[in-house]
Amino acid sequence: MPQFIRSRRFSPLFVILLTALLAVQCKPSGAPTALEDGDSIRVRFSLQPEEVLRYKGASTTEMNFYGMEIRNVHTDEITMTMREKTEEGNFTIRIKFDKSSDQLIRSGEMYEQSNPVKPEGRTVEVDITPTGEIDQARGVIPGLQDGGLKDYLSKWFAELPENAVAVGQSWEEDTSDSTENVKMEGSFTMTLKGIGEEKGIRVGYMTGTGVITVLQETAAGEINGESSADIEAAVALDGGYVVNYKVESDFSGTMTGVNPQTAKKESTEVSRSSYTTVDLLR
Repeated sequence: MPQFIRSRRFSPLFVILLTALLAVQCKPSGAPTALEDGDSIRVRFSLQPEEVLRYKGASTTEMNFYGMEIRNVHTDEITMTMREKTEEGNFTIRIKFDKSSDQLIRSGEMYEQSNPVKPEGRTVEVDITPTGEIDQARGVIPGLQDGGLKDYLSKWFAELPENAVAVGQSWEEDTSDSTENVKMEGSFTMTLKGIGEEKGIRVGYMTGTGVITVLQETAAGEINGESSADIEAAVALDGGYVVNYKVESDFSGTMTGVNPQTAKKESTEVSRSSYTTVDLLR
């Protein structure tokens, strides 16, 4: 369920590893209004062929490791359209990255940087299930690690509850995942807080909290720690797409690898705080 450094001979790999740990969901800007007691809703993802959704997303990440303090801001603007509905009942969605930018502040000094992951101008496709999950992702984004496309695109979608839920009702979303190089275990507890309106669109407001443990083997060494997040989402009741969200997350743990300043293998405490927003522009 969102960063990179190339300036002053500082290797971008460490920042990439840390900022890729948690891809996650959602927070709204308007106040919810209550449903009647006992009422419930069932939201499903769907887009019509003529619908065009334009989004702006921004991620601010603050990190501290090997005694260095780094603040990175990454922004994207995308256009999302539906290509077809599959035989399985999923929706094939095209995502075009119209703009991307990065800005780095290290120890109080600002640097312009070239992002090794270059999405701008690229178009990729995802198959989205009715519950908002990415079933498959296709396409190439230069600089992105093999197998990383689904996670890279996940912030533009909200996973929806399988069943109808009433205001005040909660459900669990399992976020555990395992690949050759990374193992994550954890879950989010989501709650439907109410319904309201955002940008003329009827929305459901969802909030949640979660904790994920992370063990990752990388070329730079091993990362081991825990990430927590506070989530809120405004999701269209008719269409299940994100209208806006914000998520605040914190990671703390250790990284064992080669210190880029001393060229020696060391273990160091690692901390990361991030703040991510996605807003529908249309």
